[in-house]
Amino acid sequence: MKKARHSTKKPHRKRIAALWILAALFAAGLAWTNIAVLYQPGQDTAGVRDEQGTEAECILVLGARVDGSAPSVILENRLLTGVELYRQGAAPKLLLTGDGGQRRYDEVSVMQQYALDAGVPAEDIVLDREGFNTYTSLTRAKDLYGIKSMIIVTQSYHMPRALYDARALGIEAKGAMAQGQAEEQWYRDLREIAARAKDYILCLFSAGN
Repeated sequence: MKKARHSTKKPHRKRIAALWILAALFAAGLAWTNIAVLYQPGQDTAGVRDEQGTEAECILVLGARVDGSAPSVILENRLLTGVELYRQGAAPKLLLTGDGGQRRYDEVSVMQQYALDAGVPAEDIVLDREGFNTYTSLTRAKDLYGIKSMIIVTQSYHMPRALYDARALGIEAKGAMAQGQAEEQWYRDLREIAARAKDYILCLFSAGN
């Protein structure tokens, strides 16, 4: 009986050891991809005034949550920065990208109205209603709108991934940091860890395409 009990414990221990190995590999992969994104070459970003006189084709404002017809604080700060850059002549167009595919939830229309109310001419506003995530927004900017150079507007927690995606896709990109974080910033920071790993893999497979 003792021998039988011993034999059942061995496979169980092997399974636990295998799970620990898998967990360690997963953690190492997560750490590696985050380091690659966070410490990419040319990671420097600038404030609004530093972007004057650039030759970017557009100012890309990445979408964020809206509350009905009003932008969230985090999105309003991005829009404020994007509009100020436009006024200073940093680029001739605003490219507003986000989730604009539903009647009840439409980030892009809210972003468009904000820019119009701020005095940006309609002909200088380009809308991407299918920028459902950062990687998609950058891919569509390149493939659909033919953008080769841009200024990306977002917050500090998000900027490394946005710049990494752009550069991996062959877009010449600089970052202009918007002010302010969200009340639930801890959640965004946590989610960003997984998002960096996801985008690193997407960019890896898209390299050369």
